[in-house]
Amino acid sequence: MTLVALLIALNGLFVAGEFSLLAVDPARVDAAAASGRRRARSVEALRRRLTFHLGGAQLGITVSSLLLGVVAEDTVGSLLSGIGGPLSSGSAGLGVAAIAVAAGAQMTLGELAPKNLAVSRPLSTAMTLAPVLRLYGVIVAPVVLAFNGIANLVVRALGLRPTEELRVVRTLEELEQVLRESRARTLDRESAQLLGRMLRLAGKVAADALTPRTSLHTLDADATVADLADAAAATGFSRYPVVGDDVDDVVGVVDVRDVLAAAGAAGWSAADWSAAPLAPLVRPVLVVGEQLALDRVLAALAEDGSRLAVVVDEYGGTAGVITSEDVVEEVVGNLEDEHDARHTAAPRPRRAAAGGARTLSGKLTLDEASEILEEMAAAALAGPAASAAPPPADP
Repeated sequence: MTLVALLIALNGLFVAGEFSLLAVDPARVDAAAASGRRRARSVEALRRRLTFHLGGAQLGITVSSLLLGVVAEDTVGSLLSGIGGPLSSGSAGLGVAAIAVAAGAQMTLGELAPKNLAVSRPLSTAMTLAPVLRLYGVIVAPVVLAFNGIANLVVRALGLRPTEELRVVRTLEELEQVLRESRARTLDRESAQLLGRMLRLAGKVAADALTPRTSLHTLDADATVADLADAAAATGFSRYPVVGDDVDDVVGVVDVRDVLAAAGAAGWSAADWSAAPLAPLVRPVLVVGEQLALDRVLAALAEDGSRLAVVVDEYGGTAGVITSEDVVEEVVGNLEDEHDARHTAAPRPRRAAAGGARTLSGKLTLDEASEILEEMAAAALAGPAASAAPPPADP
């Protein structure tokens, strides 16, 4: 009976080791190893050769299960034969009963209990078993390597590439799929939209968020402060690209706040406003390529201390301008101030007079249009239900 118990215990050790290596959080292992815990470093070593050590665990489980089947009938049968009756020695039912009892003990104590322990406490289980698993791996290395080599040949024959480590990095598409599934169950619409925009930001470039050259409000290099005041009153903007011969010749950027500060310091009169040239107040402008990733655009703006950059195309021409607000809006959605509401806000979708069609601004990006269409679909589904009282319940 001692041998049966030992085989079940060995099976449980291999099961716990296998599941703990699969379930443990690599970040927690790294943190424990960085804090100086030697067994955490052993877990890191096991995970670096995960396929090999999982193969070793499977070998141990298979061998211990086969040995248990060999010895269980005689060992457990000798105990059950004392019951007598249908389980008396030599009866046909004794062998069946012995195997059933051994299988139940194996399943409960050698499979389910260690699996649940490893899944509920993966790090502590892995660190506890790591020295034993590493020593066992050295002993059975030739056998495991042989079986892994055969298995890898089969995997390659199927057109796949074998790997030693478990992949924990998710692609953008996988993360978006997780987000869609979570949105259907737990996330509210606003949180789901915010997270979705954050994920999509990784794949966007300056060309996706810029204000195109055809929509730019610029000032000539020989303009006066009065021209700037007129432009600010008409558009509500506070920063303007200053151009030379044409829009492809951007010489700098001027900020209304710089002009106001200069006017206050010098005590300008109304005549000074009309005569003062704008050129001394023009700042150098940051220039970025239209294929620069948005996160790098934001970093460049922060490093330069600017809030506006000129975006150039592959030929060096001006594609448009981009501001830090444009990048932020790619994550949080449209930010409207009093000037946006009066001058620049894109029209909201509205119902046409006929056919129930919707009209969207041609300046919307595909992502913005997709979100608006999702909102419209949700409203279409919820509207009829919310517009009428529910029928009374049957008595």
